[in-house]
Amino acid sequence: MRKAKKNLATPGGGITSKKNEDEGLPTGPVIDESWSEEVDEAGVRKAWDAFVQRLRDEDRISVVATMAQEKPSLQGMMVTFPVHNPLQREQVDDLKTEMLVHLKTTLKNAGLQLQVEMKETPADEKKAFLSDRERYDMMVEKNPQLDKLRQALDLDLG
Repeated sequence: MRKAKKNLATPGGGITSKKNEDEGLPTGPVIDESWSEEVDEAGVRKAWDAFVQRLRDEDRISVVATMAQEKPSLQGMMVTFPVHNPLQREQVDDLKTEMLVHLKTTLKNAGLQLQVEMKETPADEKKAFLSDRERYDMMVEKNPQLDKLRQALDLDLG
């Protein structure tokens, strides 16, 4: 259980806070702003996988599925992670600070930045919502002989 800070009045009338002895240690990882070790994409991916494993150990399964689906890329000091939909973006954005601290401390580089970017949905995935006519037109585009077959058999598209 943490002890509360004690507020003390200063001679000038201001208020300062006095920390208890047990509060003197930092509570999380400390990032040294002078860290500037060389970072490569393989190192970023290894650190990323370690973070995903930590989330898996904490049973944060839904965000693990999102973060294991794609791999981050490195361009200069910018780590970019692609997501496919707004829900995934929100999940990763919620972890962005924690992930960035992990990357900086693991890779010993204080200049790293993290960007989450929405990935375009490929045309293949959009096919599920096409009408029969649109699907037929796409098949004819791939194989024009299909339309000749339809005509030869005197078929109607309805």
